[in-house]
Amino acid sequence: MQDQGRNKGIMSSILAELGVLRPEGSSGEALTVDQQEIIAAFRTGRLTEEEFRKHLSQDPVLSNHLSHSDETPTG
Repeated sequence: MQDQGRNKGIMSSILAELGVLRPEGSSGEALTVDQQEIIAAFRTGRLTEEEFRKHLSQDPVLSNHLSHSDETPTG
């Protein structure tokens, strides 16, 4: 029984590290794959700042995530 709890904790930790789940105790929602791709596209120059700002204005979860995280997307 104790191994199941430990395995669940390890899995949650891995998923949080991958950005699928928010770390335990943090507020907000986890980002979807599409939202993660938007950040990645902006960081690599595939999205202009204008396009990125448009996504932020249309997606409150993404905007909230970036305004409450240590993650600063640089394009």
